[in-house]
Amino acid sequence: MKRLLILLMVLVGAVMATAVQPTAVALTQEILMHKYQMVECKANALMDMANKLNGYNVSVENQSDSIAALNQNLARLRTQAEQGNVSGFNIANREVYQNMRQLAPGLRNGKMQMQKGKGAGKASEFNRMYTDIRQQEAQCLADAAKSLAKKELQEWKEWQQQKRDRLSILQQRNITGISKEAIKKLEEILSKHENISARYGALLDNSTIEQLRAMRIQMIQEKNLVRARYEIEYMKTLLNAINKTASEKGYENSVQNISNLLESANQKISSGYDEENFKNAWEELKQASEQMRELVRQMRTA
Repeated sequence: MKRLLILLMVLVGAVMATAVQPTAVALTQEILMHKYQMVECKANALMDMANKLNGYNVSVENQSDSIAALNQNLARLRTQAEQGNVSGFNIANREVYQNMRQLAPGLRNGKMQMQKGKGAGKASEFNRMYTDIRQQEAQCLADAAKSLAKKELQEWKEWQQQKRDRLSILQQRNITGISKEAIKKLEEILSKHENISARYGALLDNSTIEQLRAMRIQMIQEKNLVRARYEIEYMKTLLNAINKTASEKGYENSVQNISNLLESANQKISSGYDEENFKNAWEELKQASEQMRELVRQMRTA
C-alpha cells in the first residue's frame, strides 16, 4: 500500500510537470527575447557611434571586423532566444559582449579625437550626436527592461507556485526554505532593475521613469509579501513543534493567542499587497514573535 501511494504521488508530479512545460518554455523564450533586446540596444548604440564617427572622417580601430563579428553573433543570439535555449543563449551572449569590448577602445579614442576638435565636424555637433545616441540607447534599454521585469516576475511567481505544489504532493522539504530562496531570487531581479534605472535614469523621459518606478515598487511589495509569508510559516512551524509540550504545561491560551495573531496576519496579506493591511499584519507578526519568545522563556523556567 505504501509503495502504491509513493508511485501515485510520483505519477501525479510527472503529470503536473508535463502540464506546465509548454507554458514554461514559452515564458523562457519571452524572457530570452527581452534579454536579447537589451543586448541589441547596446550593440546598436556602439555600431551607430562607429558609423557617425566615420561620417566625421574619424577612423575606428578594428571597426569592420568587429562589427561584422558583432552582427553575426547577434544573429546567433536571437536564434538561441527564439528557440528558448538558455545555455546556447549564454554562450552567444558572451561572444557578443566580447565583440563589443573589442570595438569599445576604438570608439573611445574616436570620441576623444572629436571632443578635441580633430574631426571634420565641430566638437559641439559631436556632443549633441553622442547625447542623442545615448538617449536612444537608454530608452531602448528601459523599454526592454520593463518588459523583462514583468516576465521575470511572472516566471518567479510560477517557479514559487511549482515549488509549493511539489512540496504539498511529495513533501520534499519545509516551505520556509522555498520562501528564503524566493526572496533571494526576487532581490536579484530588483537589483538588476535598479541598476538600469540608476545608470540611464537621467536620459529618460518622465513617463518612462514613472513606469520604472512603478515596477520597482511592485517588486518591493512582492518581496515584502514573501517575507511576511515566510515569517508566518516559520512561526507556525515553531508553534507546531512546541504545541504538545506547551499544552501539557498549561500554556494552551498562549499558544492559541499566537496562533490567532498569525492567522489574522495571514488573512490581511492573503489577497495581495495593501499598504495599511501589510502594516497591521507586520505589527501582528511582531506581537506573535514577542509572545513566542516569552512562551519559550516561561516553558524553560517552569
